[in-house]
Amino acid sequence: MNDSILDRSAHSDRQLASFDLTVGARVRTTTSHDDGGAHSEAPEFVSGVIVDDFGEVLTPHDHYGRDWARTKRWSIALDSGQLVFRHGEELVPEL
Repeated sequence: MNDSILDRSAHSDRQLASFDLTVGARVRTTTSHDDGGAHSEAPEFVSGVIVDDFGEVLTPHDHYGRDWARTKRWSIALDSGQLVFRHGEELVPEL
């Protein structure tokens, strides 16, 4: 997921710079129902709470000898009840 998918334009540069990703912070991210088919749905913006930070236990991705399927740092409990994992650049503060 890149910045063009996650709408950071709704946030000022000051809001993004002062936003600390911490357990308990409310965030927004996107999820999609992309099944790879012609009828895949557009990304959906969803809200949730950061419930865990795996930053201290992550191994640099080059340790695995690959650069795909990188481990994600943050776990987020979405308001829908789903648990998702994201990189910091995939999160914005909930306004």
